[in-house]
Amino acid sequence: TAAVRGSLDLGTGEPLPQTAYSRPLPPPVLSRQVVLNEDDKRMYINGKSFKPKDAPMFVAHVGTIEKWEIVNVTGEVHDFHIHQIHFAVKAIDGVKLAHPYWADSVVVPHEKHGVPGTLTLLMDFRDPIIRGTFMFHCHILDHEDAGMMAKIQVI
Repeated sequence: TAAVRGSLDLGTGEPLPQTAYSRPLPPPVLSRQVVLNEDDKRMYINGKSFKPKDAPMFVAHVGTIEKWEIVNVTGEVHDFHIHQIHFAVKAIDGVKLAHPYWADSVVVPHEKHGVPGTLTLLMDFRDPIIRGTFMFHCHILDHEDAGMMAKIQVI
């Protein structure tokens, strides 16, 4: 092994620049509910099992924040995922997080003793280049393939 010669100056750097993720979010323009359900054959979002020719379930507007309540009425966990954007995880099972965090995929707690598992998310549609139709779904492949998937259009 080669010896390290000289000293490596690891002085402190400049603070990271302010970004869209480090400033407070504007208030949500609307609230939506996303209910995850299943039966013996299919899985559903808001009562619909995905088909490729389906119209978008939601239409969102560029430049906005939306509050989404993800509700899991099944007895198993699901991994909620959305393409193209990030969201702030604000609460789990109704308990506000002391330190909300940014994600694009998060585990949704399952129903316990008749009480659905829930997440409160702030969906970030502020990026002006994120437009078009894309997917949100359970990130567990078998669940996605069984229909727990939907389209969203951002205009």
